[in-house]
Amino acid sequence: AVGTAEHGSKPALSRLFKLSDMKNECSIATFFKAETLTFHFNKSGNALLVKTQTSIDKTGSSYYGQTHVYYQTQNGKYDCNIVLPDNPKIYDLQWHPSGKSFLVIYGKTPNCHATSFNVKAEEIHTIQNLPINTARYNPQGTLLMLGGFGSMAGYMYFYDLKSDELVGKANAHGCAINEWSPNGRLFLTGIIYQRLKVNNGFKVWKYTGDMLS
Repeated sequence: AVGTAEHGSKPALSRLFKLSDMKNECSIATFFKAETLTFHFNKSGNALLVKTQTSIDKTGSSYYGQTHVYYQTQNGKYDCNIVLPDNPKIYDLQWHPSGKSFLVIYGKTPNCHATSFNVKAEEIHTIQNLPINTARYNPQGTLLMLGGFGSMAGYMYFYDLKSDELVGKANAHGCAINEWSPNGRLFLTGIIYQRLKVNNGFKVWKYTGDMLS
């Protein structure tokens, strides 16, 4: 993927190439309100999420500028802008490990939402009104952690994706790093020196929200 930011009256560009043919795009997308572009490929590399951002929100609804998500595929069949209610701030984008769905966290803190979409960019499910800004799928794609880190209070919510049920809750206040274990049943959180000079350390949690002693 090759991106070009918006400049003056010229829109931003996102171009997809096959490595075997770098002279001809297999897909191209154009859009405005894109001073910066961040690319997120799925596992198979045939679909791409493009997160765009501006430094200023000309509507005045946000101090931090505007963010948008565009969905782009290798064949261009389902390319589109992911439309979210009220043009909200977008906090996180994550592909499911299968590459067949993706999730977007958006909203206005502390009441944010997490919506999943299929590969046709159709909405599958929404979890509403949680203090979250981070999503992490376990490697097996069976569990999802939604958390609110950084300036948020550190609450974590663990979901079973087969039943779509909340199976655990916990709090990791001050968390700066987080990651699933390879077996997909334990979750690591930590406070590191680069982020905070005190209370450095780590904790390991079960997906039920219980902390290992």
